[in-house]
Amino acid sequence: MGVHGAEPLTKANPPDKATMSSATFGCKPAPDHLLDPSAARAADPAAGKQSVYLGLDTTLPDIDTERREEIRKKYPHFPDIYDQSALRRECLFRLPRWVEDWANANLIRDSRDMIMLSTLANMFVCTGGLSVVLFLFPSHKLGLFLTLFNAGMWVQRFILMMHYAEHYPLFKADLGFLRYFMCWVMAPFYGIPTGIYRTHHIMMHHKENNMFEKDLSSTEPYQRDSLVHFLHYWAMFWCLLFKLPLWAIRRQQWKILRDVVLGFGIWAFAQLLLKQNGHGIYAFYQFTLPALISSFALMFGNWSQHMFVHPLVATCDDLLSSYRYNCALTLNVFNHFDNQVAFNDGYHITHHIHPSCHWTEMPLSFLKNLEKYAEHDPVVFDRCGFFDIGLNFLIRKSFDPDGAWSWAAEHLVSFGPEKRSVAEARSFLEERLTPIPERTVEKAPK
Repeated sequence: MGVHGAEPLTKANPPDKATMSSATFGCKPAPDHLLDPSAARAADPAAGKQSVYLGLDTTLPDIDTERREEIRKKYPHFPDIYDQSALRRECLFRLPRWVEDWANANLIRDSRDMIMLSTLANMFVCTGGLSVVLFLFPSHKLGLFLTLFNAGMWVQRFILMMHYAEHYPLFKADLGFLRYFMCWVMAPFYGIPTGIYRTHHIMMHHKENNMFEKDLSSTEPYQRDSLVHFLHYWAMFWCLLFKLPLWAIRRQQWKILRDVVLGFGIWAFAQLLLKQNGHGIYAFYQFTLPALISSFALMFGNWSQHMFVHPLVATCDDLLSSYRYNCALTLNVFNHFDNQVAFNDGYHITHHIHPSCHWTEMPLSFLKNLEKYAEHDPVVFDRCGFFDIGLNFLIRKSFDPDGAWSWAAEHLVSFGPEKRSVAEARSFLEERLTPIPERTVEKAPK
């Protein structure tokens, strides 16, 4: 049972489209699910072609045929995963090969992250260009276009790129100062207050692992299929302006306190300064309105990722990094477009177990250790994303409950010998939607 590079997709070996069909909330099935066989294009510098990733051949690391057949025999209802061979869509255009070669030698810590540099270049051109135009020629129409364009095209990509760059530094160690560039300089242009992301996500969310009340963005106390509860959760995001500094003070984390206060101060003062100097339109559409949109995206995303929390998290004393704990804490989603534009963000159980696992290895890590996951019967969805799941349970279930549960049962992956019925899927998921009771174990040991 070895692990090798993925078998390339060719005309003679195309992906099985029957297993690749997709149906997301409010959408008809997409026949090819945007998994493009042209992802497997060979590197040929003489012909001006380059591989999907510098440092990889044609696809992400994958299990071999023997392992794939073993999984099919053990778990007959576990679908094949195609995220490893899907066309990467994080950027619209790649940098020239000579630029990538230079950056790989001088800037980038891991050549597999070269696509992040191309994505940054895309953002400089698109967001930077539009931002300059809006500053010079302020207009409500142009400002609204800038806000909506960034929200639709770049916010998800930027947040997940910054996310993985925080876990797995993008730049070489001797260029460590560049690690602050996304969080402190770029983030406000995509609606995230200056310097706040690392403290909130790395220092709090991952260390406390969604544990109420230690994790200030925990979903545990909520009825997680209630729209009213989600709106309260979203509103609580803005309380972080006050709660995050208090969190740092209680833990005597003075460096974190300095970063939070300084970051919020710079973010607020810059907008005030712009407005007082006649650039109110620019400040509103470049910083204020994007902050409202991104706060929704961040909280809706985290809500959907931690929607199905099993009550055992309140009583088990397993390590926070254990398979049992994290299979009860969150979910994985695969074979979906979001994984192609957001650095395989769908493997959220895997990410909580192995936060430093490189994003290109997420599908491989999941498949190599599938038995460890299956032992704890985690929530895993095929052919849908986190936002699809959130919309299905917060919106659709309120007016079409039968349709919502049928949709969930269709996409829910079964590890047992039989596919779950709609009633069985409903029973399995409903238990994980209710508020988590008071913990009998204050904090699972690290």
